[in-house]
Amino acid sequence: MTEGDMQPRPVSHGGARRNGPSCDGTDVFTIRDARVSDIHAITRIYNEAIREGVSTSDLDERSMEQRRDWLERHTPRSRYPVVVVRYRGQTIGFGSLSRYRPRAGYDSIVELSYYVGSYWRGRGAGRMLVDWLLHRARDLGYEKAVSCVFDANEGSMHLMESFGLTRFGVLPAAIRNGSRVLDVVYWYKDLRPGEPSRPADADRRGGSHDDRDNDNNKDNNNGI
Repeated sequence: MTEGDMQPRPVSHGGARRNGPSCDGTDVFTIRDARVSDIHAITRIYNEAIREGVSTSDLDERSMEQRRDWLERHTPRSRYPVVVVRYRGQTIGFGSLSRYRPRAGYDSIVELSYYVGSYWRGRGAGRMLVDWLLHRARDLGYEKAVSCVFDANEGSMHLMESFGLTRFGVLPAAIRNGSRVLDVVYWYKDLRPGEPSRPADADRRGGSHDDRDNDNNKDNNNGI
């Protein structure tokens, strides 16, 4: 299921909690900062994405200790938040803003990632996370937000388009997962006032990867 045909839902951005749509319309999703107590759910959701094979380049499931280390490396959290989306006390997805590259010249760019448990996809949680992350990136003064999505991940491809991100590059046959070979599609959104993204037909093969250092803070977007 995808949310590509849904319109972005405006939300308030004054604090860590956000109201959002729910399955039956009687309750709300909420977003708050991720805590150590969320590590079990974050690990479960991420490992589900690994098994599915279309939203992360990790091939082996991760331990709770590894995901806790991932969480703790988002420092300072005031600049690189990690949040969870919850429904009736249950953590059903998570998202993050991560350092795009370790070199200081890239500090005005941030990379967004999100994952939602399979049962909750198509219900608004992923859209709510992307909306929150883009608004938070703008509030923090970043000039651009970028995201990497596998071409087979149709839900996330539609979601990027619906939020006005521009597809700016493709790295063909970048990921090999067993017999599956996947292209990686690069997206960005200009967050500066009055600075629209380039037209979608400005797609280029590949992108600028001269400083692509290994950084385990990065994730690919989960299919929503």
